[in-house]
Amino acid sequence: MEVYNITAEGVLPDGITSFRFGDHDQPITEGALPNSLTSLQFGYRYNQLIGKGVLPNSLTSIQFGYDYNQPIAEGVLPNSLTSIQFGYDYNQRITKEVLPNSLTSIQFGYRYNQPITKEVLPNSLTSLQFGHQYNRRITKEVLPNGLTSIQFGNGYHQPIAEGVLPNSLTSLQFGHQYNQPIAIGVLPNGLTTIQFRYRYNQLIAKGVLPDSLTSIQFGYDYNQLIAEGVLPNGLTTILFGHQYDQLITEGALPNSLTSIQFGYRYNQPIAEGVLPNSLTTILFGHQYDQPITEGVLPNSLTSLQLGYR
Repeated sequence: MEVYNITAEGVLPDGITSFRFGDHDQPITEGALPNSLTSLQFGYRYNQLIGKGVLPNSLTSIQFGYDYNQPIAEGVLPNSLTSIQFGYDYNQRITKEVLPNSLTSIQFGYRYNQPITKEVLPNSLTSLQFGHQYNRRITKEVLPNGLTSIQFGNGYHQPIAEGVLPNSLTSLQFGHQYNQPIAIGVLPNGLTTIQFRYRYNQLIAKGVLPDSLTSIQFGYDYNQLIAEGVLPNGLTTILFGHQYDQLITEGALPNSLTSIQFGYRYNQPIAEGVLPNSLTTILFGHQYDQPITEGVLPNSLTSLQLGYR
């Protein structure tokens, strides 16, 4: 249901579970939103301070619009809330106990770039997504121990110290600008998926990538030599970006690997024994034009895509 303007109790029917505002930008009084409501989406222009008791205790999901940029006091967000999404303009400091312990997912908008201190993010949180402008250094114990997924925005370019990322983390995605060296012990042992974006081009030492890792994706600029032992033995999928064009030596690719995708520029000869016998899928990029001799492609291969040359 979408309504452009409500101001008083009784306008919305008691049985409604999902409600979306249109261009409404008026204060909402306590009781105007029915107790049956579980999903609430504000419109583009809404930018009003929300008082305690306005949001019903039944609410599980809330999405703010583009213009919303108001401070949120403790007790405003109900304990039933599991998902919150902030809009483009939101850039307010969030203090302790503002976010309810029921919350499992937070998505910040484009402009959000506020420091986050210890105990601001609830222990119930499992998914965290930052917007484009977030570029703050995160200290230990800020990210809750139950967090499983974190996505940084394109502006994030801060070094990450050991102990900052919780051991519960399974998925990590960096944005376009991230290009920091990663030390041994920074990535938690439970991590299964990591994705680098455009600018990342750092040499990765042996022991940096945890043994739990199953999938890694490099971005556009990545073009570093990968030594034997750098890629963990449990890795099944690797995707290289546009610029990658390094010679791969025997032993560099783990025997667990099932899928490999090369980027646009890759055009290196591949010797026999380089591609592991576990491999089922290979995709070469646009410029690949190397002769492939007998014994180079493993017998396990079921799918092969060559370049356009």
